[in-house]
Amino acid sequence: MGHLSSHDFTARSLPEHLQVVLVQLLSGATDQAASNRLGISARTYSRRVSELLDHMGVQSRFQGGVEAKRRGWV
Repeated sequence: MGHLSSHDFTARSLPEHLQVVLVQLLSGATDQAASNRLGISARTYSRRVSELLDHMGVQSRFQGGVEAKRRGWV
């Protein structure tokens, strides 16, 4: 997908702990791989994914990707 910069996220006020989750989702990483990369438990990662989707107002990870594209984050 496109390039993600911290400026793009900051301008749209996505909390930093959710920015890194979005980057992992967009990379296609499995939950286990993403949680390992971020140094958090798989359960914490899953909760943050849910928080991210709620923040974006979507129901699924696919919709989250579409919404991130719509917002110009990718």
